[in-house]
Amino acid sequence: MKKMIFCAAAICCSALFAQEAAVAPAPVAPAPVANTDSVQTVAPAETPVAAPAAEAANAAAPVADTAKVAAPAVETAKVDTVKAAEPVAAPVAEVAQVEDTAKVAEADTSKWSKFVGVSLTVPFESYKAGGKKINFINYEVSATYVGVCRCGFTPKASISAGIATAKKIPFYPSKGWQVGSFSTFEVGAGYSFVNSEKLLLSGFAVVGFEYANFITESKKMKHSELGNVDRDYLESFSSLTLGGDVMARFALNESVGLFVSVGGRWVAYTDAESAVRYTKDDYTRTENIHDDGVGYFSIVPSFGVMWKI
Repeated sequence: MKKMIFCAAAICCSALFAQEAAVAPAPVAPAPVANTDSVQTVAPAETPVAAPAAEAANAAAPVADTAKVAAPAVETAKVDTVKAAEPVAAPVAEVAQVEDTAKVAEADTSKWSKFVGVSLTVPFESYKAGGKKINFINYEVSATYVGVCRCGFTPKASISAGIATAKKIPFYPSKGWQVGSFSTFEVGAGYSFVNSEKLLLSGFAVVGFEYANFITESKKMKHSELGNVDRDYLESFSSLTLGGDVMARFALNESVGLFVSVGGRWVAYTDAESAVRYTKDDYTRTENIHDDGVGYFSIVPSFGVMWKI
């Protein structure tokens, strides 16, 4: 019986010494305790708390490192994006500004459309001078300028030169057609009803000045006072006309087009001067007759080529 009690006591002592050896190496040690019961109560409570704290610290360390490593990458990406975007944004703004300037310039230059034309004009005219009617058929080459505003206002100017033909000239005893010179200057203004790339349709009020001059061939005759002389006739007509034109231009391409025009004129005033000239050697005598009148009319068709400038 005594042996059994002694063995039991030895076993308990050995167990206590083994438990103290296991508790002693703990990382967090409490203050010295007086008995083993305090050691048994405190050690198991602090050991599981210290281990999770260490594990959390070890787990947080890689995360912090990863954040430190990732942060420069993000900043670098931001910097690269800004640097890449800056040179692209500036040219876009410059291009937009250039386009705006071009649009403004285009708007300013396109306010007016300008045309220059060359045409063949054949006026049929009837003048009244000295109570007599004089008929002409004229053949002219004309140069015409037309400007068309975006609002439709359309000014016009033309100058013509050519030949005039008349079957009968006052005071000249001839049965055939007489040929002289003819010139015209006209200005007008009107409105363009159609102003597109393919078609220009305009109407004008026109005022013009015309001049026709005829000189006949010299013929020998016997003058009652001068004897044998050379005689020729000179006839000139100056007239002021008022009327209107209708013009249409058909575009062939961006710059060239064909145009036709027809107009009517009222001869508001005519000044006619007739002269008979007698020449003998170095002597010349001229007998003048001056007439004026109002009327009649003229019809002016023309056709040609017109360029957009």
